Amino acid sequence: MSNFSYLPREFFAISGAASKAEGHIMGDPRAACFHARFTLEAAVHWLYRHDASLRMPYDQNLGALLHEPCFQNLLPQAVFQKARVIQKVGNQAVHSARPIRQYDALQVVKELHHVCYWLVRTYPFGSAQGTARARWLSEAEAWSDDRVPSAPDSTSVVPRKELEALEKRLAEQNEETLKRQQERDTLDAELQALREQLAEVRAAAEAQPDTHDYSEAETRRYLSTWSCTAPAGSSMAPRIRNTRSPGCRTPWG
Repeated sequence: MSNFSYLPREFFAISGAASKAEGHIMGDPRAACFHARFTLEAAVHWLYRHDASLRMPYDQNLGALLHEPCFQNLLPQAVFQKARVIQKVGNQAVHSARPIRQYDALQVVKELHHVCYWLVRTYPFGSAQGTARARWLSEAEAWSDDRVPSAPDSTSVVPRKELEALEKRLAEQNEETLKRQQERDTLDAELQALREQLAEVRAAAEAQPDTHDYSEAETRRYLSTWSCTAPAGSSMAPRIRNTRSPGCRTPWG
């Protein structure tokens, strides 16, 4: 069973993409980070479409969407930092020859698991509603390494250049899909009603204490290590030469 099997059917596209990222962790870490980033992008697009407090900016690349003030106001800081990790490492996986380890892939997909948990906790559908909510939240919040699929044979590893080509194709498809959606959505009374319903659902969800452990300190340590190469010999250090100055600072100091 996948660590993302808790996602309700209303998020089937996000669930499928997340499970694909999880399935590549052991055998193809680079592809795992790519698919995690793609999943994050799908989740962000869902939010911009369904949350009435968000307005899609002119620049619709993932970095711009994440850093829109209205979007940063929506996400808790711990969840926003996880989105940053997924975006940064996912970009590197496609556009840099920098090694991507199983450790990186595992960390990134675990961060995605937290983001998806926040998404369905805040906008509960189906099994995430009603009397089953407490039990569902308990089942959904726990990540298990034992659920990560074993590595397939080495022939299944996707070369980085193929990931670049896939990213380009998916970006073009997403751009066209978003354009068609926006044209339809302005006249879609059903979507407008759903936005109003989700606003009420979100308010009710946010009124309840969120006791989930988002492992914020772990996220900050990892992002700090990724942004500023750790000293040689550290178990966290990427296997590349440190070309940053000794005074390299992270966003947290």
